[in-house]
Amino acid sequence: MAGSRDYIIKRLISLPVAVFLTVTVVFFLFNVLPGDAAQIILGRAGAGNPYLLEENRKWLGLDRPVYVRYVEWVSGLLRGDLGVSLISKEPVTHLISRTFPTTMVLTVSAALLALAVGLPTGIIAGLKRGSKYDLLASTIAVLVAATPSFWLGLMLILVFSVWFRILPSGGFTLSILFSNPAEGVARLVLPSITLSSWMMANVSRITRSSILEELNQDYVMTAKSKGLPNRIVVSKHVLRNALIPITTVSALQIVWTVGGSVITESVFRVYGMGNALLNAVYSRDFPVVQGCILVIVITIVIINFVTDLMYRYLDPRIRLQ
Repeated sequence: MAGSRDYIIKRLISLPVAVFLTVTVVFFLFNVLPGDAAQIILGRAGAGNPYLLEENRKWLGLDRPVYVRYVEWVSGLLRGDLGVSLISKEPVTHLISRTFPTTMVLTVSAALLALAVGLPTGIIAGLKRGSKYDLLASTIAVLVAATPSFWLGLMLILVFSVWFRILPSGGFTLSILFSNPAEGVARLVLPSITLSSWMMANVSRITRSSILEELNQDYVMTAKSKGLPNRIVVSKHVLRNALIPITTVSALQIVWTVGGSVITESVFRVYGMGNALLNAVYSRDFPVVQGCILVIVITIVIINFVTDLMYRYLDPRIRLQ
């Protein structure tokens, strides 16, 4: 118990350090990339005027050294102030609070869909190794894992929105979900399938592999030799031990899903934080980029922390040092 408590304390201390180092690297990397927010804001008409460009840089605060802007950003971060968007002049905290819930609804729905389909598919494929079902499930999983999500999203729009007109092509928002739940869910279906596809395929594959590995262990032969029904052996022994690698892969896939929402939101016009981040990158809106990445990093770190804690529950043999 003491070892677990010490581990949790160390992990809790390391969480803010990991977040701070990550966003610091992003801050300096983003400031050395080519492109000028002042020039983008002015457009072609004002970009040819050096005086106007310089005045706009001063107005945006981009004329100051990078280290000065970094110190100001860190001091604001400690106060809970993430700055103001260079384009819309909206406080970044307001923008994130408005768009982050939408991204979380999409991410959680995609993760639940991937687990709901990937886990049973992988379990059945592992228990029926060599069958036609196993061959079909494994083939589909490989094809889906190799398919780019943006291409899959476009194909889903083409089939279900353009050809058959069954589902909307996008435009999901929380306001639509609350005002008209049926319409909101309909707009959420295609982006959720697209975002969950890669995770679904990988969870299915690792679940199948874990089940097959556990079925070959000596304790399974021992349990069967004692006369235990196959259902009991699988449910109480095989599945529990197979959950360790499945949990690891699932957590990594959820982390990827959080980052992958950027492309999916852009394809389906989902007005979430991923879409806001992508637009901010195009327009060189430094405060919005830094704020969105900060929230994404915090989310990923929390997911990894929860995954570490789940290991001890799933397998008491693991000693967290």
